[in-house]
Amino acid sequence: MKSNIFKSEVQSGRIKFKKGSKFICNLEIKRKYDANGNIKVTSYDLLNVWKYISGKKEVIIEDL
Repeated sequence: MKSNIFKSEVQSGRIKFKKGSKFICNLEIKRKYDANGNIKVTSYDLLNVWKYISGKKEVIIEDL
């Protein structure tokens, strides 16, 4: 996770991951080809998180 602001919010307990939580963010997906030529996802990285949504609660993390 490269979003330091979001990371600190999670570590402090102000934001909790729950089933159905949503994020408005930049997500970096790294992929590679396997031996058969199929694409395999190797990692996901949150670059910036702008908004966290849980039920009706919306928290703005970073301004766009």
